[in-house]
Amino acid sequence: MTTQFEPVIGLEIHVQLASKTKMFCTCPNGMDESAGPNSEICPRCSGQPGTLPVINEGAVRLAVRAGLALGCKTNEVSSFERKHYFYPDLPKGYQITQNAHPVNGRGEIEITFGAKDKLQKKKIGIHHAHLEEDAAKSSHFADYSLVDFNRAGCPLLEIVSLPDMRSADEAYAYLTEIKRLMQWVDASNCDMEKGELRVDVNVSLRPVGQEAFGTRTEIKNLNSFKAVSFSRRFCGIRKKITPSPCVPKRTRWITAISRSRTCRLWCCAKTGWKKSKSKCRNFLRPKRPNSLHWGCLSMMRAS
Repeated sequence: MTTQFEPVIGLEIHVQLASKTKMFCTCPNGMDESAGPNSEICPRCSGQPGTLPVINEGAVRLAVRAGLALGCKTNEVSSFERKHYFYPDLPKGYQITQNAHPVNGRGEIEITFGAKDKLQKKKIGIHHAHLEEDAAKSSHFADYSLVDFNRAGCPLLEIVSLPDMRSADEAYAYLTEIKRLMQWVDASNCDMEKGELRVDVNVSLRPVGQEAFGTRTEIKNLNSFKAVSFSRRFCGIRKKITPSPCVPKRTRWITAISRSRTCRLWCCAKTGWKKSKSKCRNFLRPKRPNSLHWGCLSMMRAS
């Protein structure tokens, strides 16, 4: 008897907020493409010793506005942490992000998908949406790499969905709706060609009717709708031909893995494993006070 499988899809969408300055300093937001490489940096965003970050109030306001558009519960107090693992494209070597207390909690949006004569509606849950700083722009060549730090420290809002999507059409519709909402409330321009909206796709397979999830594969930093659709299909095909923990009568296991897409070849390269949560730990950011934005929330609701 042939076992039928269904994909389980979740998206992590990174939206560059349209604030005037970076997340923790007064440098321009890095959206000016005419600026020369490494010309919009300062001691703070370049990680110089003795400097301390200062939270950008404008970015917090935009994050709250975006959260309200997503139907999220806005937390009156949020905190910043720094990630445990090394970032080669951030001068400090680590990223400042939110984990335990994000600016936006649970939310939900409704999507419409399917053929024009058979449109379906479905609600997709949002786990949270948190603030963090962007990394620098890396350009890789045959035997060397170049790094432009103008983008390092720009404010990002990472919108993490629940694994509620079951097809590429649903993922496409969800991404389209997120982009529409972010542009509608002027939280971001969402220009994917400029990297203002990037997507990490998480996919796993499981037998139809089974509640437990299979081991997921993550494809990172996709910057087009076509790439998101391709990655979902690639992961589904790969897991069907690769032994999986949720496939009966198989002996090997898929490890949780991160992949990146090679644009010219349309193939996915293995970039790393996430075997344990120890690699993804977060530390409370020292000397960084919590962000209090209940007043910001009340003003947003009033307007």
